[in-house]
Amino acid sequence: YYAELARYLKHETGRIFRCQHEELSDLNAIEKKIKCLCDEDIVLSNIGPFAWVYFYFREKHNKKFKIIRDVHTSYWIGYFLQEFLVSPFIRRGDIVLFPSEYNRQLYRHFFPASITDENSMVCHPLPVAKPKRDHGKVHRKNKDIKLGWLGRISREKNFGVALEIFKMLSSVSACRLYL
Repeated sequence: YYAELARYLKHETGRIFRCQHEELSDLNAIEKKIKCLCDEDIVLSNIGPFAWVYFYFREKHNKKFKIIRDVHTSYWIGYFLQEFLVSPFIRRGDIVLFPSEYNRQLYRHFFPASITDENSMVCHPLPVAKPKRDHGKVHRKNKDIKLGWLGRISREKNFGVALEIFKMLSSVSACRLYL
């Protein structure tokens, strides 16, 4: 998820991104680092539903950096609380990432004033490298790759992603899709 995002950002901007790890338990350290951020900096919140910490400190210190946050589940109170807390502090350039279109539309329904088409996107990781065909020994008894789909077949559940993976795998190996 984050590797795909970093790759996308580097491709779009040409900039190298420096990552710093933060411990949520050390709010003083987080606040100190936020005080040092420049207007063109971007904070990628990957601390679960606690992105509100960055919004709070940005507001407290009158900073202008952008924040990218994520929502990983549909009906989890932590993410609903996060969106409730950050809603009044969203600025132009802030982005929220969702794992599926279903999830994004759900949150847009509950937070229509703060989650829009312009500041939200579906960011689902896709495999970058194709598996290499082994022309030598077969390492498994069954040569077929089995790809299964459990759930509703629809666009908002990213079924297209599963089909892309299947297409990629079937181009290099025998592959079966189970629905």
